[in-house]
Amino acid sequence: MVVTPLSDSTYCISLNDRTTDLFEGLWPISKEGVTYNSYIIKDEKKVIIDLAKAF
Repeated sequence: MVVTPLSDSTYCISLNDRTTDLFEGLWPISKEGVTYNSYIIKDEKKVIIDLAKAF
C-alpha cells in the first residue's frame, strides 16, 4: 500500500493487486495486476472515498 499526497489536504492510497484473476469477476487481469485507489480529504469536513477491495 502506498500513500501519495496530492495536496496539503488530499491523499491517495493505492494498492496493487497481483493475485486476483478477474477484475470485478468478469474481465481477465494481466500479470501486472490491477490498482485500487482510495482518497482522503482533510478539510472543514473529513471525507474518505473508498474504492479499494477488501481482502
